[in-house]
Amino acid sequence: MKSGLLLIFGAVLVFGGEYYYMNGDKRVELEPISPLAAKYSVSGSALYFKKGDGKEIAVPNRVILKLDSPENLDSYLRKYNLKLVKKFDFGNMYLLEAQTPELALEAANALYEEKDVVLAQPDIIRSWRLR
Repeated sequence: MKSGLLLIFGAVLVFGGEYYYMNGDKRVELEPISPLAAKYSVSGSALYFKKGDGKEIAVPNRVILKLDSPENLDSYLRKYNLKLVKKFDFGNMYLLEAQTPELALEAANALYEEKDVVLAQPDIIRSWRLR
């Protein structure tokens, strides 16, 4: 019985938390949901998730990146196989595109670990309700 519980606990550690993104210093765990179960849909391909607070989000193939300095942008684009879509008019902030939503999520998490990255997260889409 004890070894069975350890096996289950180990499987949760290995397979649990597969999807996440960093919001500041906070890790946001994501639970995949079916696009058919989502309360809304987006055009194009996207991954659908439920966050820990129960809110549903969609993650397309885009990443938002803010750098201390733009000098490493080209190397990050090559390293993570990203394409520059837009440079915002403020700071060193960029909208990047990956080939798939999965790769965008992975690239955002990897970029977050780079020393000169201020912000890196997927371009999250969520539904809005008017009051």
